[in-house]
Amino acid sequence: MSKDQKVLAEAKHKRVNSFLTKQFPDCVVKYNGLEGCDHTITNHLGTKTYLETKTCKKFVRSGYRLKGTVMFGCTRPGFFNIDDRLYKSPYKISQHRDLVNLNGWYIFMINYNLFGLPAKEITAFIRENKRNYLPWDKIVFVFNLNWLEKLKEQVYKTYEAKD
Repeated sequence: MSKDQKVLAEAKHKRVNSFLTKQFPDCVVKYNGLEGCDHTITNHLGTKTYLETKTCKKFVRSGYRLKGTVMFGCTRPGFFNIDDRLYKSPYKISQHRDLVNLNGWYIFMINYNLFGLPAKEITAFIRENKRNYLPWDKIVFVFNLNWLEKLKEQVYKTYEAKD
């Protein structure tokens, strides 16, 4: 990743963090940088919810060249990179598997639109121990319009004492 790409990614991640801070004003929202899980939301009980931000470089391409002629109206979906390779990671578990085990979420940013999914819901699309390039339309197909309410339910849920 070049320096310009890192600066752009950092700006997008900070924008997501600002959004999360506004949505969860009574929680502690931390931005962890580009390494590891990007965001952590800690509720009043100390329960943490982990979030990973994924951004799409190219949402729609307006045209392409075909033998010197530009054809417009053609679209090409962008892709999200979700890496499940263990041999490339310094950890014993891949980031995706770690997020699934922690009941974490992915926050997807296409242009400046956000939507989220629990990591467990996209596991069906992930090939184990591979780098996965998931097209945005496949992910959008499974996401719920009420994703923010579901995330808030998870963050604010209280644990009742077992008898």
